Amino acid sequence: MSEKRTYHGPADFSMEVWLMNDEQGQVAKVTVGLGTFKFPTFRDIQQRLESVTADLEEKEINGFRLATKSEAFNECFGVPVAAPGGTEWDPVSPTVDALMAKVERFATTYASARNDESSGALLEGLQGLEDAKELYSELREELEALL
Repeated sequence: MSEKRTYHGPADFSMEVWLMNDEQGQVAKVTVGLGTFKFPTFRDIQQRLESVTADLEEKEINGFRLATKSEAFNECFGVPVAAPGGTEWDPVSPTVDALMAKVERFATTYASARNDESSGALLEGLQGLEDAKELYSELREELEALL
């Protein structure tokens, strides 16, 4: 059976990434595709950025590397500026990763409980459903707090 695909809208998504070459003093901005018709998630964006980093390290593309926070701000604004929030990039969102892990656990727990059809597994299935309800409540509270 084929996997169901999701299409969110008539759009092509990409991001531009600043690269620096210390040896030659060059700056490059590359466009990285994130997909068509499907809105990218934080995880999609992070994975593509990690892929660019891995490609740069693996292929040693003419001495280019990802720009630091200060370098990217300077290039973006065209003049030297102080990068807000310090010199390190902020994490994408550990909260989102934690929520996604709970969503996956919820889905797995719920699906396994629903699939228990034998009478011997009935109590185990009911406990699984209770666990799923508890996880759902936690997820709902965390999502409401984010909104």
